[in-house]
Amino acid sequence: MWATSWTNNARSAKYGRLHAWKGGGAWTAGTPNSLQHIGVDLGSRHVVSGVATQGRRGSDEYVTEYYLEFSSDNKTWNIYTNQYGTPFMFEANSNDDSVVHNYLEYPVVARYVRINPQRWHQFISMRIEIYGCRFDGEGATFDGSSRITYDISGRSQYVQTRIDYIRLRFRTSKPDGLLMFADGNQGDFLALEMVRGRLYFHIDLGSTPTSNGETTLKAGSLLDDSQWHDVEFRRYGREVNFTVDRLSITNLTNGDFYQLDLDRYIHLGGINNFLIPGDRIYSRINFTGCMENVWFNYMNIIKDARLEQQRFQLHGAIMLGFCQAPYPQNRENGLKFFPCVEKIGNFFLEKIQVDPIVPYTFPTVESHLKLQSPIASRFRIALDFRTYNPDGLLFVHDLNQGGKVMMRIDNDGYLLYSLKTVSEPEVTNVIFNRDPMADRIGNFNDGLWHVVIVDIESGSADRVGKVNFTVDGRPDFSERQLSFTTTTNYYVGGGDQEIGETGFIGCMRNIEIGAERIDEIPEEANFGVVNGTCTIQDRCDPNPCEHGGICSQKYNEFYSRYMISCEEARMLNPTLPSKELIIDIDDSGPLEPFQVKCEFLHDTEQVVTEVRHQSMDPVKVDGYQEPGSYVRPIIYDTNLEEFEELIDRASSCEQYIKYRCYQSKLLSHPGSADPNIPSWGWWVGRTNLNMRYWGGSSPGSGKCACALKNKCLTSGTDVSMNPCNCDAGLGQEDVFDDGYLRHKEHLPVMELRFGDTGSISDTRWGEHTLGPLRCYGDNLFDNTVTFRKMDATIEFPTFDAATSGDIRFQFKTTVPDGIFLMNTGAYDFIEVKLFFGHTIYFRFDVGNGIQTLEKVTAYPLNDDQWHTIHIERNRKQAMLKVDQQAAVTLIEPSDQGFRALNLNSALVIGASIDYKDGFVGCMRGLLVNGKVMDMRGRVERGEVTYGVSAGCHPKCASNPCFNDGICLEWYSHYTCDCAYTPYRGWDCWREIGANMQPDYMVRFEFDEASGDIATDEETIIIGFSTQEKKGLLMLIRNDDKEKPEYISVEMNNNGGVKVALDVGFERDELNTKIENVDLANGQQHVAVIRRLNKGRTLRIAVDDYPVTEKKWSLPDSADTRLDKPKYIYFGKNETTMPGEGFKGCLFRAQFDNIYPLKRVFQDPRPSYIYTEPEGKIREDMCGFEEITHPPGEVEYRPTPPINPNATVPSPGSWETRMGSSQKILLAGKIRENMCGMEEITHPPEPQEVRYVYETKKTPPPYEVVPRISYTVLVIVVLIIAFLLLLGLLVLVGRHFTVNKGDYKTCEAKDSQYYDNPDFAIASASTGQPEVQKKKEWFI
Repeated sequence: MWATSWTNNARSAKYGRLHAWKGGGAWTAGTPNSLQHIGVDLGSRHVVSGVATQGRRGSDEYVTEYYLEFSSDNKTWNIYTNQYGTPFMFEANSNDDSVVHNYLEYPVVARYVRINPQRWHQFISMRIEIYGCRFDGEGATFDGSSRITYDISGRSQYVQTRIDYIRLRFRTSKPDGLLMFADGNQGDFLALEMVRGRLYFHIDLGSTPTSNGETTLKAGSLLDDSQWHDVEFRRYGREVNFTVDRLSITNLTNGDFYQLDLDRYIHLGGINNFLIPGDRIYSRINFTGCMENVWFNYMNIIKDARLEQQRFQLHGAIMLGFCQAPYPQNRENGLKFFPCVEKIGNFFLEKIQVDPIVPYTFPTVESHLKLQSPIASRFRIALDFRTYNPDGLLFVHDLNQGGKVMMRIDNDGYLLYSLKTVSEPEVTNVIFNRDPMADRIGNFNDGLWHVVIVDIESGSADRVGKVNFTVDGRPDFSERQLSFTTTTNYYVGGGDQEIGETGFIGCMRNIEIGAERIDEIPEEANFGVVNGTCTIQDRCDPNPCEHGGICSQKYNEFYSRYMISCEEARMLNPTLPSKELIIDIDDSGPLEPFQVKCEFLHDTEQVVTEVRHQSMDPVKVDGYQEPGSYVRPIIYDTNLEEFEELIDRASSCEQYIKYRCYQSKLLSHPGSADPNIPSWGWWVGRTNLNMRYWGGSSPGSGKCACALKNKCLTSGTDVSMNPCNCDAGLGQEDVFDDGYLRHKEHLPVMELRFGDTGSISDTRWGEHTLGPLRCYGDNLFDNTVTFRKMDATIEFPTFDAATSGDIRFQFKTTVPDGIFLMNTGAYDFIEVKLFFGHTIYFRFDVGNGIQTLEKVTAYPLNDDQWHTIHIERNRKQAMLKVDQQAAVTLIEPSDQGFRALNLNSALVIGASIDYKDGFVGCMRGLLVNGKVMDMRGRVERGEVTYGVSAGCHPKCASNPCFNDGICLEWYSHYTCDCAYTPYRGWDCWREIGANMQPDYMVRFEFDEASGDIATDEETIIIGFSTQEKKGLLMLIRNDDKEKPEYISVEMNNNGGVKVALDVGFERDELNTKIENVDLANGQQHVAVIRRLNKGRTLRIAVDDYPVTEKKWSLPDSADTRLDKPKYIYFGKNETTMPGEGFKGCLFRAQFDNIYPLKRVFQDPRPSYIYTEPEGKIREDMCGFEEITHPPGEVEYRPTPPINPNATVPSPGSWETRMGSSQKILLAGKIRENMCGMEEITHPPEPQEVRYVYETKKTPPPYEVVPRISYTVLVIVVLIIAFLLLLGLLVLVGRHFTVNKGDYKTCEAKDSQYYDNPDFAIASASTGQPEVQKKKEWFI
């Protein structure tokens, strides 16, 4: 065992075995960082199947998460990955002594194993054990010209199979090479090859002239990393599965055949003639590297070849036995150094093992190597590199006297080099990647290995210098006058601060300086470079971009959207009449984006989606006489699958069709006996059926629109019986049949068929016009539900987002907070919630702490308008997008392997999984991984009923607030804002009045801080009930002593209403003229007084009686304004004589937008309100009753079915994690305490009863039993306890009150020793007189 560091000798690696107790009791790393590891040498290669870990006992030191790395040579290392090809994080300990076993789902083959802790508690301390068994491998090393063949050409040797199984392990440093090939005389073949670091498997079970059976599967990437890779291929008939390093691809073979027929040779390692497979394979070179345990069905090819079985043949220098490492190549002469081997029989066995190629990883721009070489007049450096990043320095070296040679990758991914000596001009050039198979021509940042050899030789007096920059075998050579000597320091990957170049990020290997190969790098020369492994990952395999998008990437990230429908575009473009755009109708689903034209009908909130085709213009038909002989396929801008989704989601669709004819018939019967030829012309829809009806008519009618009205043209004078105008056969150019096809199940038109257009030489012809497909609406946005209660939820299957997934929906609400959705697993979870009314949180945890994406908008999101939320997580990043705002992203950490999101609960919509903190409002258009979640359907079908409604139904939609009260929407309830009404109450129908006595007065004073008021048009409203024909109802006046202005509303002595006013031009008054009506009758009346026409008209309206009006003819200069009103009086004012005030009830007082009586009874009463006498005036409803709506139906949440497998959440699960990166484990010792405080609560709301039922698949909405509430249960328990206590008191009282006394008995002593009481009395000492023993008398 060994380790990178340890705190002291007592904590070294040798004390790191499981259950170890000697020394310090465990291995403890000396440096607490994520670069530490403890390793184990198993002595030979083993199949490693499990790992066990412990912490350091009694110290509370342990590791919680770690990576597992393995190697066969202790120099090049692999990290254990999951089924997605990303590093797998193992969960370790939660305390310092318990043992945690992790069994590998995919065992690995290794001799050396090391554990790399990533998270720990206090210190990195652990004890470990590795489990497995010895591995025996049959290996072979191929040099690019060697191979193994197996002859299957004989009658008894050929292969005819319907089930195949191929398995092997390989490693190589070459990106291309043919690993296996086999074929047959019938054309069947299979091939396994490496192309640009990827594995391709080709198979053909049989092809025909009309059906190509060749099938290609591609898996893996960066496989030329000199590491072992496992390959497995299985076939069951046409179903094939191709697995590379646990990444599986499943598909069906092309063609119609199920059997593989091979009868030539099976080749391993390559073939002798690449003309044999032809263009069926891509590579044109044989495999270089090692293969091990190669199985073809039940045949171990390498083992049988080693045992010299019949029909096996070895070609070239193949080394059998233990598989050799890749060989370093001498770049000087192009030769390879082979290990020392000896020949035994017809094959070679290894004797000496060669060191493998060791890669180096440059993880950051600061990482670099500082290497040294002696001073010379020749500069030489060679290296291999691979990267996904542009702009990185490969090397730089300072020549003597200020010269410099440098090579880097520029921003475009090309190689740029420069050479500058002290006396010669600078030499620069750009080198392009000439690989014809490169994804992007010219770029070297493609993730593949590239070989760079730089050889610069100084010149002299008798010869010129030589400059040679060779990349991937293509030299850039020149001769120049050069004179220089090198210095000692060579910077590789960066490190030169003077030139300010960005450092290289990626991997290097085979580094040579001068003529020396760099195998060991001193610690002082290494600045952040990882030795022994290449950690670069291909994050574009499999392609994370949707719909085949081209994925590009850097070392730690990759790059990869469209609106989902025209309806979404309409909401975002409220002023545009139309817009052309590309929509992706299923978002992240498999359907392709396509071009459409959107028409926005904003008045009706409708949208039209228009899909065009390539035959939009009129097309003439001539020279096609036979029925349906003219064929016009209609090519649209999208595929049939996209059409089906678009049409299914539309409320209706239509397509305009027209046929213009000159002596050419359309739908009349041609007289053919063939049922597939129903008429001269027809069209074909997406169902591939011939449609014999035309635009404007109904399906199956066989008619055009004119025939439905019996108005088709005819060639004679009789009533037309023709199905179409064209069937009259008229020789006129203005004859046509047109209309809209509206049966959307048949649309769109995929093909047009016509005939009866004669020959080219005659005058008969036709002309067809087909418009675009037009679809109205999008029921995705009709898929709407309303969440009325904060604990209402709708559940769907678990969100499948292990490696990638996205969710998209729209919402509108007025509440500031609420959880939209939540899904959990044993440890992982996701959550999307609204916070503070303007912030969206997307929170998730995949085992590395809670990650939060936060989007704060500049506008409120609880504004009762529709807003769109889109979340996504994939191997690149997590993303949160709100409306059309810039997306918030969180890049997956490059220093950790990708963690899958493992969820297992239902996807809960509307609240958390425990029905708390829910969302209240409307939600629609829920798409999960591109699939529509039928929320509305589940509600309409009665599957979910509690707290939800189908459609969006705000509480305020029915205008529940009376008297112009403003309804405030809360979706769970509503409130009425009565501030701008003279009412109050729940629904703004509670009258606010005051019962006045003759000496009562209310005075309202205008707020001077708001400025002076001057009005010439007012609305004054006052309600009253009285039996007195006198008194002041309402008076508005200013505070001008010299020229007072006022408007007074009073009761006159006839029982009517009088309005007196003096506003500048003169004093005047107006009395109501209501015949035979006395308003002083004790009933409620409402007077409405309005001044109009700039104060020149006065109207008085009382209840529904006729309006009394008066007009003044005044010049424009007349003063009609009420200037600076200061007070409003009710009942009387300061100058009213005693006893002359108003007696009765006043209510509904209003002066424009001021409601004075409402302020009188405000608590606390404002300072601008004065009442007299103080404290005597009370609020009164003046005989009215408050009007409210009936309460809503009480809803009961069904108790969720009990999960029989449910357990208490385990420590470390999402429910117990309290921080972003820390897990708190409650071990039973920590208890909650209120620390002397008492909980403060609000009064309880009306009790809602929850129903319970027996656990079933779907609980019925009836036959439920109300659950006893907690309060009732407590009361029952207290009553029972009281009765028990009462009974106990009775028993105690009886005990102490019963008559007591002493008495003496003379019972027989020791009675327990006798058989019966009589004998005891007779025998014992009893003290009782005249007791004798029984005697027997014999006579």
